Amino acid sequence: MAVAEEAHDLLMRARVYRESGQVARAQQKARAAMQAVRRGLRQHPKSIFLGRFLCGIYCELRDFGAAENCLEHLVAEFAAEPEIDLTEPYTRLGIIKWYRRMDGPAAIQYFHRALDAVRPDTDPDLASEPHLHLARIYLEIQVPERAREHVDKRLEAVRDCPQAAILYELAHAEGSFALGVGAAV
Repeated sequence: MAVAEEAHDLLMRARVYRESGQVARAQQKARAAMQAVRRGLRQHPKSIFLGRFLCGIYCELRDFGAAENCLEHLVAEFAAEPEIDLTEPYTRLGIIKWYRRMDGPAAIQYFHRALDAVRPDTDPDLASEPHLHLARIYLEIQVPERAREHVDKRLEAVRDCPQAAILYELAHAEGSFALGVGAAV
């Protein structure tokens, strides 16, 4: 899909500009990427790929309200279609609800929906990402046993990834795991 390639290139340039401190140029490229994706959506209004891409652009622009609305629209639009993997949109909604809105109950609900949406072909890292965020939330609200449960599920899911092997060994080296200041599990 040429539109997606154009938008991806523009978004990558936006990230390079942002990382080098050129915020105005980064926003310009991200807005150009948004225009390309919107053109694509006019041609392919039922494209979950382009819809997710648009949500990512809103996040890049730090317009989390628009990203949230876009994600909510996506899950409402595609919830009844079992062939569509909604793990990522539900996870991103949970991230916005927790890290931007500080709405723990809503975030927990979205992360659990993400876990329920996991399909056999979902990438294992993406499929287990909600466990990581749930662990952080439970740690923050001082429910360390639930945090540990989700840490273990995340580690089990990514156990075969080379980067996770070291973390897995450290977490289980002594049979106990400190999840944060004052929260030993």
